[in-house]
Amino acid sequence: MLIQIAIDGPCASGKSTIAALIAEKYGFYRVDSGLFYRGITVVMLENNCVEREEIILFLPKLRFKLFKNSLFNNGKNISEACRDKIVDKNVSFYASILEVRKYVNKVIEDYVRMSDKSFIIDGRDIGSVVLPNADIKFYLTSSSKTRAERRVREREGCSLEETLKFIEDRDFKDINRKYDPLVCVKEAIIIKNDFLSLEETLEEFCKHIDNFIKKKSI
Repeated sequence: MLIQIAIDGPCASGKSTIAALIAEKYGFYRVDSGLFYRGITVVMLENNCVEREEIILFLPKLRFKLFKNSLFNNGKNISEACRDKIVDKNVSFYASILEVRKYVNKVIEDYVRMSDKSFIIDGRDIGSVVLPNADIKFYLTSSSKTRAERRVREREGCSLEETLKFIEDRDFKDINRKYDPLVCVKEAIIIKNDFLSLEETLEEFCKHIDNFIKKKSI
């Protein structure tokens, strides 16, 4: 039985970490949609593509490939560059461009179509746009303060005040984006992890996944 799972949620909610753990636990194929947007940001900045028309013209030159959760472009591993602070600051701009979103969605659709395994995809528009017919849709969230505190613990040299402002700004941009904004679809299972540990959050996800598998197996 093949299962499609969508996880959406705001910046720094922990959806990528949870998606990776679920994929490992159940043997699912995992696609991190945000990694593609970050990859595009890396390549565009490297090539000084900052105007919309330049960006659109450069998209066909991209040759992305996922391998063991690492992103390659034209054979070069750009995963580390995707985590740079300059990418954090610029990724929402590139992700707001319709043609960029169409490109990423097409890449993801190709991976899904070629997969012979159940898969899980995390992002901000997965349940609403990328996988509208997903078997299970999750929305993982917590307060901006909780997310900022977690981000500060994970990354050295970040102040809480600066990180909180960044997260609130990013939330505003994601929610108010013209194309494919961040939304919690009505059928999504909402998990708020302000007071849950990583292990407890994973348990909550697995409970719903196990229930779905059990029902389908009857």
